[in-house]
Amino acid sequence: MRAKAFSPCHITGFFGVHINKNPMRSGSSGAGIVLDRGVTTEVKVEEAEKRKIEIHANSELCDCPVTESVIKAMICSSPLRIEVNHSIDMPMMQGFGVSGAGALGTAFALNKALELGFSDMELGRFAHIAEVENLTGLGDVIAELSGGFVVRKKAGAPGTGEVLKFEEEAEVYCFVVDSAISTKDILSDGDAQKKINSAAEKSLKILLKSPSLENFLKVSREFSDTSGLISHGVKDAVDILEAGGVNSSMCMLGGSIFSFSEEAEDLIDLPYIKANIKYEGAKLI
Repeated sequence: MRAKAFSPCHITGFFGVHINKNPMRSGSSGAGIVLDRGVTTEVKVEEAEKRKIEIHANSELCDCPVTESVIKAMICSSPLRIEVNHSIDMPMMQGFGVSGAGALGTAFALNKALELGFSDMELGRFAHIAEVENLTGLGDVIAELSGGFVVRKKAGAPGTGEVLKFEEEAEVYCFVVDSAISTKDILSDGDAQKKINSAAEKSLKILLKSPSLENFLKVSREFSDTSGLISHGVKDAVDILEAGGVNSSMCMLGGSIFSFSEEAEDLIDLPYIKANIKYEGAKLI
């Protein structure tokens, strides 16, 4: 038994942290863009005497706790041998929502392989809860299930959180300019959360008055400063682009930046990844 799914990656421009004892109500408010690059996940299932889970990322054995959490939640104690292969075409731990995309793709593929009969929303909930419990993300899954330019008005899992989806077209230029940031460290820091949430509340109000990509980029840039999350390396790169007349901002949470201008590639002497905004969310392939 086998199945394959694709889940797009997601860049968060700004976010507010909302932690609840109920993981369905935990999540983030804020806004982001869903990309046509992401994670393709193939799941193979065989009957076995006892449960065994093996996960690979780009052909290498992977310690992927979010993916493993999804599998355990979906199959409970069923004695199955499950092999998961993630093909990832965005950098990990750099603010592209890779763990959420991998978890969501796994849920879709496993559901098909075993004919479990869960709805897309239920599959999104499995992935969201796994992210929350592992402190690897709060708002990526609900966006990756939706697709498009997504504003998260209310935090929570799919079906609990509230999103607005806008279908705006744009090319997205992504640069990794600094070391990775641990999402878990940020989500575990109470003082950092207060500063983040104060900045996020203002950002969301401004964006909702004019929900365009241009305004999203501007608001995200301001948030990266006022939240205190921007690193020196990221700030230097953003400043270089700004001096050249190109707007950009930090990918939350990572040492990466994104811009909607192709001129960015001429101003920063680093490899870049080009993507487009994807209107469609996770799906079987």
